[in-house]
Amino acid sequence: MKLLKKLTSTMLSITVIASAAATGLPTKSYTSAASNKVMYSTVISQWQSRINAEKQKFPSYSYWNHKGKSSYNDETYTYQPCDHIHEKALNQSYCSKTRLANGSDCGQCYGFAYKLAKDIWGTTQFYSNNIDQNYEPKVGDNVRLEFTVTTKQGTAKQSHSIFITGISGNNITFADCNGDLENCQIRWDRTTYYDKIIAEDVWVTNSNGTSVNKALFKGDQSSITTVNKAFLRKHGTFYDRPVIAGDLNKNGILDSGDAQIFAETVMANGRTSNSNHTPLSYYDVNGDGHVDYSDYNEIRYGTNNWRIVMPNEYPTCRWKSLNHTSGWLYYDGSYYVKNDLGGVSWIGSVDSEIVDMYVNSRVYCPSDGCWYDVTEIGHEALHERASWRTCTAGYKYKTFHIPDTVKRIHSYAFEDWTATSFEFSGSNPKLETIDQFAFYNCKSLKTLDLSPAKKLKTVGNYAFEGCTALYHVDIPYTGSAINLGSGSGSIFGNTDPSSATIEMKNPNNSTSPSSNYQRINISDKDYNYWLNNNLYYHGKLFKLYHNNTYLGKVDTYINYLRP
Repeated sequence: MKLLKKLTSTMLSITVIASAAATGLPTKSYTSAASNKVMYSTVISQWQSRINAEKQKFPSYSYWNHKGKSSYNDETYTYQPCDHIHEKALNQSYCSKTRLANGSDCGQCYGFAYKLAKDIWGTTQFYSNNIDQNYEPKVGDNVRLEFTVTTKQGTAKQSHSIFITGISGNNITFADCNGDLENCQIRWDRTTYYDKIIAEDVWVTNSNGTSVNKALFKGDQSSITTVNKAFLRKHGTFYDRPVIAGDLNKNGILDSGDAQIFAETVMANGRTSNSNHTPLSYYDVNGDGHVDYSDYNEIRYGTNNWRIVMPNEYPTCRWKSLNHTSGWLYYDGSYYVKNDLGGVSWIGSVDSEIVDMYVNSRVYCPSDGCWYDVTEIGHEALHERASWRTCTAGYKYKTFHIPDTVKRIHSYAFEDWTATSFEFSGSNPKLETIDQFAFYNCKSLKTLDLSPAKKLKTVGNYAFEGCTALYHVDIPYTGSAINLGSGSGSIFGNTDPSSATIEMKNPNNSTSPSSNYQRINISDKDYNYWLNNNLYYHGKLFKLYHNNTYLGKVDTYINYLRP
């Protein structure tokens, strides 16, 4: 599968937000299969009732503050206006505030617009986009306006936030707080605002009883104008909009651009785009708690069930990022790194859900434009145990197919795997060496057939350490000695083989010539296992040696070699 293939322009583009006469949005309702999901279309179908509920909580011409209140929260309002310029000079503030997604509290115009957005959309997950001449406002946008104001000291910037409640053609209806910039008054169903903000010099008394000069910002009454799209494009700086799961490029639609981002980020290395700012929940399109192919296909092939991302979503990802120092990702979704054999080592795949894994025999390196044989499984950094050389511990592999080109399986290459079968994908495997701890802790592995590997020379000590279920290993006829462990060690390490069988698969049927026998050299600990009937050697036409001491042989009749 080519994870990074270029997506075609014919991919279906799904418009998340379409125009409608009254609201600028579609009114058709779609239901969610899961009751805890908040669907975009559901909010839109209930738009007016949700607006009315907010109007009940925050009556027009009331003030979003807590003057005279001993207890209050972000739904508190009064009928006593704020007097910002004087109250701030006295280090007093009565403005109500709401909690933002980043944990900070915000009041006045932006805080109120954010509060409405939280209540109506049911989430705190919003993305912010800058406003340019292509901006198309949508119902529910929290729009930040900015005006240049001439003051006694020069020029200053004054901002204001509005919450869009309706769109009719080019005209906008909105709600806001502190629209006159000084009193926190709540206004609903507004259609006009100031095109110009002015500053007036005033003297106020501070908490020390000293008079200080301040600039009082207020709207120029002669500049009141209809708020329309052109007005927002002129004065708007950015807008907040609820995150629709899958809208990764933040353009308001689910399209090929989102699918490409999906493929080139989590599907490539398990990481989200701009990982510090894009939560994994934005990728969980169907909201099932997992980021996988079903979410990718929701983007590619389209759905009308656009889901609003909720706070505190922590989905798992099918793809994982592999630690490596100099490897690269091939189109098959696996990482490779150059090795000392003149080829490359497979060090793992990014797809943690693969059950049947085939490794390519030859891969292309984009950094030097060359093709390389895959000659090793696993890789070591400076010959020290490093987590990144351990291919993909904890993945869901059941069967792993080793290409003929592989000559070596490195230490810890298959550490902690759940695989039950390792197979050779070709007819002429070149495998020569299995390093110590290569299959470390493969607790699900019961049998291992190495008989196709007719160039096998060495299986290192501890190669099967922790393989508690392993009871049968087939080894090949090579015409040369095979060293199963060395010195005082054991290929099973400290794991008692518990009557495991090493079986010689010799195709020869004659004792002549003598080279028809396969020589097997075993280590001290495996010799003791054999003496104690905890390890058996079975097959035909093989000779067993311990430290060059001949132990015995089995001729053409298939049998066990007994101590």
